Amino acid sequence: WQNQLTEVAEPELSALEEIAHEAVTSTRTELNQLLSKPGASKAALAEAYGRMGALYQVYNVSIPAETCYTNARFLAPNIFRWAYYAAWLAQQTGRPSIALQHFKEAQKLQPDYAPLALRIAQSQLDLGQLKEARLSLKTALTSPELRAAALGYSGQIDLLEREYGKAIKQFKPALALDPKANKLHFFLAQAERANGNMERARKHLKQQGPHLPVAKDALVDELKALKQGARPHYLRAMRALRKGDYSASATAFTEGLAIDGRNVNARISLARVLWLSGEKTRAEALFEQIAHENPDQPSANYFHAQILRAKGQSALANKHF
Repeated sequence: WQNQLTEVAEPELSALEEIAHEAVTSTRTELNQLLSKPGASKAALAEAYGRMGALYQVYNVSIPAETCYTNARFLAPNIFRWAYYAAWLAQQTGRPSIALQHFKEAQKLQPDYAPLALRIAQSQLDLGQLKEARLSLKTALTSPELRAAALGYSGQIDLLEREYGKAIKQFKPALALDPKANKLHFFLAQAERANGNMERARKHLKQQGPHLPVAKDALVDELKALKQGARPHYLRAMRALRKGDYSASATAFTEGLAIDGRNVNARISLARVLWLSGEKTRAEALFEQIAHENPDQPSANYFHAQILRAKGQSALANKHF
């Protein structure tokens, strides 16, 4: 089955920032290492291809991202995440027909994922399937986290069908729910002008901007977190650790934890590299703090116990062991 995988082109990454470049190249290295293992499972490879695709997607490298998702879906056809991300990628790159196909495939895997109805409606609207889009939006309109976006799309359908009064009644509550969605002012201006209210239309045009209502979508939020969150710092930390550069690794873990301070595993990793870099006092204090705050965490207790035993505090060490 490995012969049926599609080779992922290696794109030019020089335009990416250093942290993004490091995140992409280190993740690709991990994928290549996994591919070279004769016993690598389909599930492990699917996860690796999916992670790689997600990174390419979040950094707008769309063609390799699509290939990665194709491989992930071939290896794990029942995993909803990769079908959804493939659909989201097609939608974000202006291919509504492919997006709609993939969203419907994803829907078969996990029909109760709430944002699906909104995404399907968006693709149908882009394809001019207004009746179908309106039907899909009925589900999204019932969700508080999707309602602003759903009202915005409903208003656009009304606008296209020249139901200007109805459109205004959709756009106004959408804007009330999400005041930052300043593109709704543009649609309101169109509707008001068509209704003969030129003064209102001018007011809305002055307030227009690029932002549509935000829809709460956990999977899309996870994608954004790859770029905005701590993960790039952790990847850089692990890369430095593999090179034996413990000081650089500690710096990168510290930067990641400034964003993701509750990540216990990352805190343990920071304590370990601090120890390896010679900052043993800081490492001891951090291990003690983590073990105190997380009494059921095995690694924290183990390393703290080792330190206590080395200091001759055997009874306390045994408690943590």
